[in-house]
Amino acid sequence: MITMKKPLLWIFASLALGAALFLGVIWIMASLDEESKEQEASATDGHSPIDSKEEGRQEQTGFIGGIEQTIQNDSIKTHDAALDTLHKMTHQKVTAEDKWGAIPMTEANVRAAKEQISQLNIQDKSDLLEILAKWEREDFSQIDHDHNYFWKKQGGTIGKAYGIMTEKQEKEFIENNFDKIPKKK
Repeated sequence: MITMKKPLLWIFASLALGAALFLGVIWIMASLDEESKEQEASATDGHSPIDSKEEGRQEQTGFIGGIEQTIQNDSIKTHDAALDTLHKMTHQKVTAEDKWGAIPMTEANVRAAKEQISQLNIQDKSDLLEILAKWEREDFSQIDHDHNYFWKKQGGTIGKAYGIMTEKQEKEFIENNFDKIPKKK
């Protein structure tokens, strides 16, 4: 009989350990769910989701500073200047964590950038000209990727693009940042 009790003791101990593990997993999952709810609540700072959306839209379309209306003759003389100019041009069309500086995405500015970059002997020249060729065709379907290409090449840590503005957002951005609305590109 003593030999029968040992297997039952092991079975009971195994079941108890399994139940304890199960309850522990349930407790951890409940704690994580509670933390997630607290983070969501603190992210909106007591504002309704509608308020947060409005603030996010305003953050994307409001005045950002560092505005240049046109690309001046011979303003793109270096690789860094080329990246900076094209990066600023994307700000009219992308949603990003943070933006500073903008140049209107007009036909004249795209043409000026292409002409000046074509004259340079710089790294990434073919990539930059390929991007400008897309913009000349009014293909902005990858503008957020274009932005992040420039941003990464410039060593960006804050301000990564995460999407493309709607037409309404872009119009608001233009109105808030440029003296007059340039011809839509």
